[in-house]
Amino acid sequence: MGRYRMIWAVTAAAAFAALSPLRQNTLADDQLGTMTFYISPVGNDAWSGRLEAPNKSRTDGPFASLSRARDAVRAYREKNPEIPCCVVLRGGMYFLPEPFVLTPEDSGTASAPVEYCAYPNESPVVSAGIPVSGFRKVKGNLWVADVPRQKVEGIDLRQLRIGEERQIRARTPNFDPKNPYTGGWFFTRFPPGYSGRGFGTTVACIHNSGDFLEWQIDIPADGDYRFLFFYGALNQPFGRDKMDDRTQLTIDGGEPTLVKNLSDTGGWTKFGWSDTCATLPIKRGKHLLRWTNNKGGGLNLDAFILTDDPDYKPEGIIPSPPAAGKHLVLCQCEDFAKANGPELQITKESVLPAHKDHFNFMLGEVKSWAGIEDAEAYVFPAWGWVSARAGIHRVDEAKAEIHLDPPGSEQEIRIGNRYYLESYREALDAPGEWFFDRAESRLYFMAKSTGFEKDGVVLSAHDRAIHLKGDAAKQRFVEHVTFRGITFADTSYTARITNVYYPEDAAVWLENANHCAIRDCRFICVGGYAVKIAGDSKENRVLKNDVPYPGEGGVFCAGSNEVGPAGNLVSGNTIHHGGCHYAHVGGTYMRTSSGNTISHNLIHHMPRYGISWKSGSADNVIEYNELRFLNLETNDTGGIECWMSGRGNIIRNNLITDVVGLKHKENDEEVGVITPTYTWGIYLDDQSSGTIVENNIVARTVLGGVNIHGGGDNVINNNIFVNGRDYQICYSNYGQGDKNNVVTRNICYWTNPEGQAILAHGFGVKVIKEANHNLYYNVGAQNTNNADSYTVRFGGPPLAFPQWQEKGFDVDSIIADPLFVDSARDNYSLRPNSPALRLGFKQIDTSRIGPKGYRDPP
Repeated sequence: MGRYRMIWAVTAAAAFAALSPLRQNTLADDQLGTMTFYISPVGNDAWSGRLEAPNKSRTDGPFASLSRARDAVRAYREKNPEIPCCVVLRGGMYFLPEPFVLTPEDSGTASAPVEYCAYPNESPVVSAGIPVSGFRKVKGNLWVADVPRQKVEGIDLRQLRIGEERQIRARTPNFDPKNPYTGGWFFTRFPPGYSGRGFGTTVACIHNSGDFLEWQIDIPADGDYRFLFFYGALNQPFGRDKMDDRTQLTIDGGEPTLVKNLSDTGGWTKFGWSDTCATLPIKRGKHLLRWTNNKGGGLNLDAFILTDDPDYKPEGIIPSPPAAGKHLVLCQCEDFAKANGPELQITKESVLPAHKDHFNFMLGEVKSWAGIEDAEAYVFPAWGWVSARAGIHRVDEAKAEIHLDPPGSEQEIRIGNRYYLESYREALDAPGEWFFDRAESRLYFMAKSTGFEKDGVVLSAHDRAIHLKGDAAKQRFVEHVTFRGITFADTSYTARITNVYYPEDAAVWLENANHCAIRDCRFICVGGYAVKIAGDSKENRVLKNDVPYPGEGGVFCAGSNEVGPAGNLVSGNTIHHGGCHYAHVGGTYMRTSSGNTISHNLIHHMPRYGISWKSGSADNVIEYNELRFLNLETNDTGGIECWMSGRGNIIRNNLITDVVGLKHKENDEEVGVITPTYTWGIYLDDQSSGTIVENNIVARTVLGGVNIHGGGDNVINNNIFVNGRDYQICYSNYGQGDKNNVVTRNICYWTNPEGQAILAHGFGVKVIKEANHNLYYNVGAQNTNNADSYTVRFGGPPLAFPQWQEKGFDVDSIIADPLFVDSARDNYSLRPNSPALRLGFKQIDTSRIGPKGYRDPP
């Protein structure tokens, strides 16, 4: 067990048990040793708070606010620290004028805890929002309501809830309910007049002496033409930092001209325009231009230009026009007519135009609409791993450019990235959309039907509802406080997050808090996570909560280089359809957080992770979770993922299905998205090491059930990997980090006839310490029982499985039908005569997976 594993004292459990069930007789409560206060929407903060309802004369009754009850508990505990206290919320709405904060003075103890809970069979809702009423019809289905300015002064209004449903902030293009992930997008484009065709497609591995490329060119006028390459190079590790005078150019087989000004660019995939490489006198008309590598050395060639403009200098990737009266010829290097190169490759690189402060749209697609300078862009930049928001500074219709407010996007915005624009008046054109006009202080709403106001209309106001705020520097923590059975609603989210990899807004904050609990609560229309555990917080519990459609995710454990949450339990929760505002999130997400247990949760329909931990997080146990439909909006990811994690993490007895993946099309010929793509079920990313992966079932992924990416000393044992489209098990070595991994007694079963058993990329002899006693079976193979039909991608042409075994791997593994009970219905129990059992495989018990297997901890 990790040193942070949670052990709660029996005295604490007994004390909490004394708080329930609630008793209406307060004197009886006192006699039982519990002090109970009540709050109610019909209460009064001038009353005692000791009655569950107002008395007949309305001279006494419950409090009206959480803050008044907190102060009463604090005052009582100053004199009676040995008595447990309970604050009972009657059903109804509680609108917070500001976040409700508990400090160390509001703590309980193990034997005398403090609890805030719902009255039996009632549903209190604690809202961080502002109620709106008094709607009147404008025309059609457009309604408007005045909002008092003093209520919204200084508040960034970013969410609207009606009933329990988040409404759509007015946007263009409109949300597409039939295609919520793939539809409703604009895509960034090339500047007008330039298709950019071919940029990003590169001729590589032309490093041998004698390699050549030959192109047909059409010169518009006689002249002396300067030749410039768009290229990438990194020859310094091979003894030179430039390729000057090592290659040559010829026109129609004439006298050669040596090529100069080809210094290293800093990387084979770091491209840029050269200075003038050569000057060639060329006559008007068609010619053959040949480049030849005379002395060897590497260049990755993307494009070149010929121009008779003596002062021309390319800016950016795509060349601008030359001076008036001058000429420019652009040629893509891959469009050669003839080539020689035994190792020549055509590769795709990310060298297309990319900027952080602006991007282009299709001409005529976006206008300088009224109020567009107050709107914002929601975009998936760069590789499409994250999403971000940026304010719009201006729109240049002529250049088809959207310029962003400083500092722009954290990551560069590339050709093909998807985005939409939101929160401006002219975008208000579809049922369910809303817009707040700050100048008028009015809320406009395009209703789906009449009568919506009776369901309750609320604008989100505060970024959190509850904040348990201790002081780690003074070693003063908030301790032994529980929230139970309460619904939290209407928290907002941050418009400009500092790190798009870690959105960390939350409805409930446990910051430097110990032995606290959030359980049996609901979170509706929360703008961030449901719960954030931050700072030096230990042994807290987040249990049996319901988190539908969060703006970010379920639970975020937020550590830093100095300190991180430890020993916390997140169990029995249902978290689904997350990422409504930011996509790089998880059902449970941990950064520099160790010794936690994440168990028995149901997490589904998430834009990225089911569960993830990063940056040195160690000794975590991830077990008995049911994870479905993940990575629906991003790529290069896993259902369960760890990145540069510490050692001692355990991933066991989880069910992971339908890990999908989505990214933009990276070419200049069409725009759109690609899905499914680039996912694994379990992803040990970037040198994550010392992890045990056992007794998991992973079904329907793209690149495989598990990927070891540069890590060592990992154990992958007794798992079932079903229907990885391309591979089943991946060793993606880099930096020689993969070593001493053990992969034993796993079942790999797939139906794609083109799918391979194993990917061994960047492989070395030390990557695998042991790979044996595994079972492989490809139902779609032409000959399912022929070992030669099973292949391993091993850096070159695929190896037949017997060749893999000749290298000493999977020597005792077999190719055979595992005899699942009913794989079509995801029942992967083994029949008694399964050959996997003879290999030592142990049946995986699924009865405890997910919330159905949850049991209250002691």
